[in-house]
Amino acid sequence: MALKEVKEKVKHDLRCAVQSHGQVQQFFLKHPCDKLDQLLFAVSDTKGNVVVGTVMWVKMSSDDDANDLKDLEDTYGSGDITPFGTEVLELGRLRFTGEHYQSRVDGSLVVVAETEPARGHPTEALLRNVVMIADVLPPP
Repeated sequence: MALKEVKEKVKHDLRCAVQSHGQVQQFFLKHPCDKLDQLLFAVSDTKGNVVVGTVMWVKMSSDDDANDLKDLEDTYGSGDITPFGTEVLELGRLRFTGEHYQSRVDGSLVVVAETEPARGHPTEALLRNVVMIADVLPPP
């Protein structure tokens, strides 16, 4: 894909209920997570288009809780785990819309990835490809 990392920031041990909203937050109040880590990154293509992405790794206490969280997270409009401020990437404030989104569950681990265009005119294919790659990154 010939992408170059522009910048990244990792936050460890975030609090799930505080770092979420909507029904997802209500879920965390009843089923606390064991751990939440998040990666926020920016990559550019050879044309100078910049994509910002986030990956969240949520460790739940059971496989059942992880599956329930994934189902809820995958339901558009149910709330979300809120990425920490994109300002840390020095690309301005961006809002993740869920349009370029992918998630997976691996036992009691839920992985949620999202991407958004930041500069230039990244193609839909680029946004989808970056989110697919981000979703399979190992936890930090």
